[in-house]
Amino acid sequence: MRQLRLREIPPVPAAAAILLFACGIPSAHASYIVSSYATTSTGGVVYGTACYNYCGSTGAAFATGLGGQAGAVATATGTTDTTGLLFSSFDSAFQSDPDTGFGVQSGSGYGAANLATGQLGAATVTNGGGVTSGGLGEFSDVVHYAPPGATATTVTDVTVNWMLDGTMSATAPGNGLLTWVMSIGNFGLTAYIYDGPHVGPGCAVAYTPCIEGGTPTLSGSWVSTSFSSDTAGNINFTGVFALTGTSFNLPVSAELYSDFGGGATGATGPTNADYSHTATFGFTVPTGTFTSDSGVFLTQQGGPTATPEPGTLALFALGLAGAAALRLRKTRA
Repeated sequence: MRQLRLREIPPVPAAAAILLFACGIPSAHASYIVSSYATTSTGGVVYGTACYNYCGSTGAAFATGLGGQAGAVATATGTTDTTGLLFSSFDSAFQSDPDTGFGVQSGSGYGAANLATGQLGAATVTNGGGVTSGGLGEFSDVVHYAPPGATATTVTDVTVNWMLDGTMSATAPGNGLLTWVMSIGNFGLTAYIYDGPHVGPGCAVAYTPCIEGGTPTLSGSWVSTSFSSDTAGNINFTGVFALTGTSFNLPVSAELYSDFGGGATGATGPTNADYSHTATFGFTVPTGTFTSDSGVFLTQQGGPTATPEPGTLALFALGLAGAAALRLRKTRA
């Protein structure tokens, strides 16, 4: 059975719940929104959570807790805007827990989204010991397009190019899932990438990433579809769909979510999913131009991303630096 983990947000520390949910439910801001989310937890106890237009909050929200473990550290950082109106955002979270008897158990999560570049990023790292990390980036907008000279019977072919690139690995019993969803109008793509055996062809080898069902699932009546690459580490899809008429308002959305567990407490060995560089939404029209509710959708396509995209090693480095700073302050105190 397919395991849908989107929107499964771990519980937050009681003291942090007020912070996370005080701002209410995110609004769509003229039908566009970007969201990001990062979290780490052990045994259902959250150590660090960072959100932007997520976790029930509008704008940024952060929470940290130490799970009752002496010597534990946790950090939560990211976009600090509180209006929820930005076109790009990122969040990261880190924890390090002595977990007495098993050595240091660590994990980190990262998520980012950018409407202007059409890019998403998500990465999670754990070193075992029951640590679970999550990272998410998502956006939605509405595209407006009127083909020049079109009549009520004019048929216009529109092309999308959706790409995903990253790595996934596990050396300890874990439970990793990357979910990737792209859509425009009634046309979409969904891929579930697991870190080992699961339902469907190509998912039978332990610690070998696979796409559930062997290939992403497509929805809608496409004129043509093709995959120049179709692996757990690289998916490159091109699709053409037809529009009939004079003008169109097309909802677009994209989501990338990584959820990775490090296995039973005491297990060792790194597990990670690094898709921070990146998922990309490409969309082209044959004639004329399109606009969007946000006013920025794909205006920087092909240019540099406006959100940082750390690799897995950088995620740990950032977290360890934060942990060292926390220990130093405790020592001086």
